[in-house]
Amino acid sequence: LRVAPSAMQGATYGSVADLPQPHAPPSRWRRSFVIALSALCCIAVLGAALIHHRHPTALEDCDEITCMMNSPTKPPGAVPATPRTLRPDEVSKLQEALKEEQGLEQEVQSDMAYLDGEGKVNINVVMNPEGPKGNPGPMGEQGPQGDPGIPGPVGVVGPPGVPGRRGIVGPQGPPGPIGPKGDPGKQGPAGPPGPAGPSGDTGVQGSKGAKGAQGPPGPMGPEPPGGPPGPKGPRGPPGPVGPMGIAGEAGPDAPAPASLESTVINPVDGSPVSGATISILRDGVELASTTSNDEGEFSVTVPPGPVQIVATREGSMTYRTTAMLMPRMVDSDRLILAPTLPEGAAGIVLVWNKVIPDMDLHMTTPWGCNVDWTNYACTNRGGAGKAHLDRDDMYGGGPETMTIDQPAPGAFKVFVERYSSGDIHLSEAKVYVFQSDGRIFQFDLNNGDGVIEGNDDDIWKVCDIDGLTGNVIATDKARRVLQLGAVGAADNTAKSYFQISDFQRAPSSKASLAFWMLSSADNLGTPFSYAVDGTAADFTLSNYKSFVLCVGGECGPFSDVRASDGEWHHIAVTWDSSSTDPKGNAIFYLDGNFVWSGDVAKGKSIANGGTVVVGNAQTAPGQVGSGISNFVGQMSDVVWVNRVLSRTDVQGLMMSHVTGHEAGAVLAFAMTQPDDHLTNLMDYSTSAYVGEFMGDPKPELTFPTQSSR
Repeated sequence: LRVAPSAMQGATYGSVADLPQPHAPPSRWRRSFVIALSALCCIAVLGAALIHHRHPTALEDCDEITCMMNSPTKPPGAVPATPRTLRPDEVSKLQEALKEEQGLEQEVQSDMAYLDGEGKVNINVVMNPEGPKGNPGPMGEQGPQGDPGIPGPVGVVGPPGVPGRRGIVGPQGPPGPIGPKGDPGKQGPAGPPGPAGPSGDTGVQGSKGAKGAQGPPGPMGPEPPGGPPGPKGPRGPPGPVGPMGIAGEAGPDAPAPASLESTVINPVDGSPVSGATISILRDGVELASTTSNDEGEFSVTVPPGPVQIVATREGSMTYRTTAMLMPRMVDSDRLILAPTLPEGAAGIVLVWNKVIPDMDLHMTTPWGCNVDWTNYACTNRGGAGKAHLDRDDMYGGGPETMTIDQPAPGAFKVFVERYSSGDIHLSEAKVYVFQSDGRIFQFDLNNGDGVIEGNDDDIWKVCDIDGLTGNVIATDKARRVLQLGAVGAADNTAKSYFQISDFQRAPSSKASLAFWMLSSADNLGTPFSYAVDGTAADFTLSNYKSFVLCVGGECGPFSDVRASDGEWHHIAVTWDSSSTDPKGNAIFYLDGNFVWSGDVAKGKSIANGGTVVVGNAQTAPGQVGSGISNFVGQMSDVVWVNRVLSRTDVQGLMMSHVTGHEAGAVLAFAMTQPDDHLTNLMDYSTSAYVGEFMGDPKPELTFPTQSSR
């Protein structure tokens, strides 16, 4: 709400008009003259009032609204003032007046309704449809000036007044502002000279003068020492052959060699594979190599001992296995060279000794369908999942092959049935699981893998294949795992481990550690630690959320290798103090695949006589860390060797179980000890140590848990 107040000349709304200031009292002798002069002034003012409009009078003691509504009209020619916004108190007064008027109107209507109800009056109240009449608004602006009136007669000119006396001289005014700066004066005379300045820098050296004349020769100096010998001359021609020396004593006989004489076969149809390259390696060094002929046959001779056998051919998956060859031994195990599998697929192959003519491969799928010789194919009609039997061999030896064409969530359970009569152990059956990413898992009946069941011991339960991850877990109740930490306990409270004190067979400049593990804990669990006096982490692998290797008290960087996802994983780490590999002297493998390399403690070494702890870190020999570093989960097939494992070695360990016969093994926990010996952990290597269960709760040898998925 905005109100445009009327402009007024000489006074403002709400102000008091300026009153003339009284003069000093006149002297008595002039008082009569002043009175007469005042009368004349009054007559002049009255005359002027008759001619001109009266000047508006200022209102006193009123608020701005009252002054605005009762102020006189503006004089002619006044300029309208700029509208302004009412103050909050002015708006409040207007709102109160409106409420009061509305209240009066409601009271009148109430009274009229009452009288009409009593029959005392018959009055119709007609209200303006536009509502009750509001209060008068402020006075509008003055209209245009009217025509001038008729001039009145000229008044009589009065006599001139007596001149007033001169007033008193006022006080002196303040000084005026400073004037502008004047022009500069003339320059003064020159001052006396200043003191001498410092010496300047030395000038540039002048050119060299002319060479002087040669002086007389000096006396003869002493004889100088002889110079170094000259370069070696070329080798002379060989001299004549001397007489034959006396024969030395005969050395010990070399061990008789071992040989591999077998066949490379295609497991899908059982046909021989020609042109396959077979390499025999030991500690990553190739001992021999050969190629299969048109019948798939090959033969190679090598020194006895542990070997890795690798077979390759274009269009086929690489085959890897291990063997312990004794002197004069002939290894005739067939090599399985499967065709390349599509992504996500898996192949299962059964081979056996012909002494049992017919062995049958079976597989139960996650959706409840059985693949075998009575039902060659299974397809999941409710979602993903497809598998089939490739080949059924009824005449002995195999291969008998199945393929998981399309995986599905859950476990594919693999087992073998002895169909023909006889002792199932005489079959020497083996099952291979090939994954599309190159992983190979091997299970040997006579190595204790799996479980023998059935009324006539005719069923061999081999393994479970995880349909999501492809991980393969042996169905093995004879082979236990080590449970560390209470199941369901808080990750940072459990302290569960086993230890071996005064360990005297520690590796020195080369070492490798490998094991299976399953954990879903969220702490920084330590699978393995070795400590000596003065060095708490002489060889320690810690933090399964991002593995870190420490050697000789010096730790490497985080490897970003994680295994605490609730799945079974095979872990291997190798270390070589003197390695010159530009990629680093430490290597991590996850599920048989290279995943990380870097430099860790180059030039360091591992000392003897320390303490081994499996399941926690150590702050000093035999003193474990807090619960935050405790391993919570399950471990199996732990082996520590004094050499650098190759990728083939790692995959061989992953495909089989630890036996204690691994080359360079200083510790080997196979976890196959008898049921009446489960209160500690036996070392199956030649070290033959016994691990003591420690902590609360103590570790427990139990059966493996399946993956969490």
